[in-house]
Amino acid sequence: MEVEVNKNKEYCDWNIISKQLILQGYHEVSADECKERWTILQNQHGIINKDPFSKQEEELIIRKHKETGNKWVEISKLLPGRYNTKHNILNRSDNQIKNYFYGLVRKEIRRLNSEFHKVNKYKSNLLRILI
Repeated sequence: MEVEVNKNKEYCDWNIISKQLILQGYHEVSADECKERWTILQNQHGIINKDPFSKQEEELIIRKHKETGNKWVEISKLLPGRYNTKHNILNRSDNQIKNYFYGLVRKEIRRLNSEFHKVNKYKSNLLRILI
């Protein structure tokens, strides 16, 4: 079955697509399943930019997250795409950006924990020397 997706539309309502599929006689498909299948299709056809994130993209993601919060779709629209051989624009998916952002957060937490433990270890050794 083909579902026409309006590429100019800013937001795709996966609940509506799911209900359309059910009305057309297909087995019950949830909105999440529709979005997941669409994402898989985009990956298979090379629509998603899988290059490593640049420093500029990283800074933009962090800055826009501070401004908008967890609005991953809005943030993804701000990131530059690249062109493939057919001259189709390749963009970052909202899920890619979310995963990358939380990866940065985890990395920073590990770094801070490491520094915290080093300082505490130093204080502990200093106390043993002084006592």
